Amino acid sequence: ASDVYKRQFEMRLMFEPDCAFLAAQRATQEEIDAICYYGEQVEKKILSGEDRTAEEQKFHESIANATHNAFVKQFMPVIFNAIKKGVIVMTRDKDVSADNLNDDRLIMDFIKKRNAEGARTAMRLHILHAMEHL
Repeated sequence: ASDVYKRQFEMRLMFEPDCAFLAAQRATQEEIDAICYYGEQVEKKILSGEDRTAEEQKFHESIANATHNAFVKQFMPVIFNAIKKGVIVMTRDKDVSADNLNDDRLIMDFIKKRNAEGARTAMRLHILHAMEHL
């Protein structure tokens, strides 16, 4: 089964950094506000030690929606599955939670500044950090 998760995360690595890139270029102000809102909700859950699966999924979904590409939605079930598995793994590991906090903040900052290349790199790092702990 762990091979399936590795493949899901591989797919995320191919896909989500470019979503962040496009989101930084195309997001409306409302969409940026939503991305930051969900990012902050993830932060709160991490700091309180609560399950953050739903918030993490919303964070990544709001970035995907901000690409304004209708085909992106077709990939969301794979992303959601991988996030669910990732959160289970990460909850056991405090280092991962710290990485996650920093990564999410970087992603939000770059998207807010409309720095597409920065957003892509931050998302790449975020997924690579998660993959290290799979």
